[in-house]
Amino acid sequence: MGLDPVKLFQRKPTPSKKQIRKLKPVRNPTVGFESNDDGGIMLMVPMTHAKPLIRALAKWSNAPAERQVELEPVGAAVWQMCDGKHTIEMIAKSLCAQFGLTPAEAEASLLAFLDTLSKRRYLTWQNPKGR
Repeated sequence: MGLDPVKLFQRKPTPSKKQIRKLKPVRNPTVGFESNDDGGIMLMVPMTHAKPLIRALAKWSNAPAERQVELEPVGAAVWQMCDGKHTIEMIAKSLCAQFGLTPAEAEASLLAFLDTLSKRRYLTWQNPKGR
């Protein structure tokens, strides 16, 4: 009944492209945002998202409790669709229509951008069944 060392170190299976396209990105509710006049969005990210050393330095130096991250119009369009209702596939198609990107360009850029947002904990993922 103990831990199985083989299962402990097994890699999780990599999702297929089809499975990835069905994922739905969801904005982190602690990250605020405002639209700009130029079509971009300004994110207001609480310093709680920063690494411990950065948080300590910010507190010591009386830095603001949040930092701002500006998204240009393409990033802003993606951010608006990270609502748990749009799949990656739907967002990529929208980028093609709005900004004249090819499907390959839209998907590659979108996946890289969403990966960055996810690593910074600005968003999370909802599977297609909503679980």
